[in-house]
Amino acid sequence: MSTIHKVVKSAIQATKSYHNAASVAVHNAASKTGFVELKFAHDDVKLPLVWLRDHCRSAALYNSQTNQRKSNATNLFDKARIASSDSVTFNPEKQVLTILWNDGHKRQFRIQELVSWAVQPAEYPPIELWNSTSLRKVPRTSLKNFDFAKFCLDFVKYGVVTVDDVDPTPEATETLCRAIAPIHDTFFGDFWVFGTDEETSQF
Repeated sequence: MSTIHKVVKSAIQATKSYHNAASVAVHNAASKTGFVELKFAHDDVKLPLVWLRDHCRSAALYNSQTNQRKSNATNLFDKARIASSDSVTFNPEKQVLTILWNDGHKRQFRIQELVSWAVQPAEYPPIELWNSTSLRKVPRTSLKNFDFAKFCLDFVKYGVVTVDDVDPTPEATETLCRAIAPIHDTFFGDFWVFGTDEETSQF
């Protein structure tokens, strides 16, 4: 069994024990340390209010096309405030948790959705920290026989992968990047070319 299949299987097994929540309790509702406790048959899952706000997938706070949050991390705790425990309601039949935040934002979370985010699989691909001595061990792959699954595993393990046989143009590099994953926009734009002081950077 491949490492990817093992991770997927582990994730499925990890969430199986959290089928349906029996009830929900809110603790320290008006505090920055407030959290929601999901009570299951064999275990409980505690989710901080700030975590729930940060994981809101509404169009106002999340870009589903680029998988990017729109929230500002500097005021996240303030945005994660609720008035009282009454601001959190739970529908056991639909398994839906609803939160009304102090700023008027309202969001519904499916319990299984929360579990899939919060309950992590027991088995992960190994991560290898490297330095200038072991940098030569960083894996390389070729665009000619590009294996996306292997690329993902190597990227998780090392944090970097060299892809050879890419045309030496910004357009070819950008095409490859967009084929692998959405490009996250930054203060400098979504894609740019840079070099040494003797070269001209292109934004």
